[in-house]
Amino acid sequence: KRQIINSIIELMKFDTSKAEKSLIKLSQFLRNVLKNKDLFAVKEELENVKNYVELENIRYGGLINLKIENEEEFLNESVPKFSIQLIVENAIKHGFQGKFLNIEIIFERIDTTMKIYVINDGKIPESITFGTGLSNLSKRMKLLCNGRIEYKTNQNTVFTLIMQK
Repeated sequence: KRQIINSIIELMKFDTSKAEKSLIKLSQFLRNVLKNKDLFAVKEELENVKNYVELENIRYGGLINLKIENEEEFLNESVPKFSIQLIVENAIKHGFQGKFLNIEIIFERIDTTMKIYVINDGKIPESITFGTGLSNLSKRMKLLCNGRIEYKTNQNTVFTLIMQK
């Protein structure tokens, strides 16, 4: 997150209005980090994701495109705090190649199962390893919502958060 703060500092030299808006976004994001809750409503989680992508776009010159589909009926559903955000963060961290990075979040329900697909068209990893972030998320998914994480790579990298109701 230090890079985001440094980017805002740089932005203050050129566009104070945009820097002020960015500080407000960062403040909202950090406020949610401090909330003592394990689960967020999807609408809260998506707000965090949008704020995060806007902040990262300061660093990456607006090259990150975020598209969210089919979320309307899921807005009041619960998901582990920062679950979608972590997958988006990893997409940016590991997938950005200096050109447009498209990230798409799609919601789907199959019977009592909610699936959230996070798809990015960035660099395809040779292998996906569950480091600290993904390992912790996997444990939280299982504990909080009888859920799991699946992934696949083909032309895109696709992570699927799967939760039972």
